[in-house]
Amino acid sequence: MKLLNKECRNEKKILAKKEYEDRKKRYESLSIEDKKKFSRMNFFNKFFGLIVIIILLVLLQVNFKIANVPSESMYPTLGINELVIAKKISKPENLTYGDIVIFKPYADTQPKLLYIKRLIGKPGDTIEVKIDGVYRNGEKIKEDYRYEAFTGQGGTMKSTIIPDGEYFFMGDNWNNSKDSRVFGTIPFEDIVGKMIFNCNPIGDKNINIFMNSISNENINPDFKK
Repeated sequence: MKLLNKECRNEKKILAKKEYEDRKKRYESLSIEDKKKFSRMNFFNKFFGLIVIIILLVLLQVNFKIANVPSESMYPTLGINELVIAKKISKPENLTYGDIVIFKPYADTQPKLLYIKRLIGKPGDTIEVKIDGVYRNGEKIKEDYRYEAFTGQGGTMKSTIIPDGEYFFMGDNWNNSKDSRVFGTIPFEDIVGKMIFNCNPIGDKNINIFMNSISNENINPDFKK
């Protein structure tokens, strides 16, 4: 098998070398004027290709934000180091309950620090966090994304009215999440964007460990498998 692979590689090298030599002969057979035209075309192709790449990068930077999940606070929805692409938003009405959002929790002191959490409350909402769940405006919200039943470890919260222009966020892994229960509400101007795509090429085996560690009686009954 190794001998066969080696022969295949050698054959590919021979074909590549032959193709290069054929191209070289064709180029050398061109007239001086044709060579100049070919060089100009080659230059413009590379130049415009570079311009297109720069434009795409600028558009990506202006309209989207790429970030990595820094912790297990969004288990089991997002794993550690999972890649998240968020679309930047300019209007509050573009935010919907349940959106996974990238924001700056300490914009004044640590402007480069980004958190990824789920939107729970909007301006004017009354939010209360109890042992049995989150209540928004007096009604318990359905959390089919939260796997573990709340044990109180992450902290309950008394009934709180969300101020104008502020938003309330929580991690899906309630019992191990530093969120608005700790650092308070987030102003709209500190919100970067909402998630439109996520992937984890290398995976996070700790998600399975986390889920297997939860006994049946401690699984959130709302969780959607």
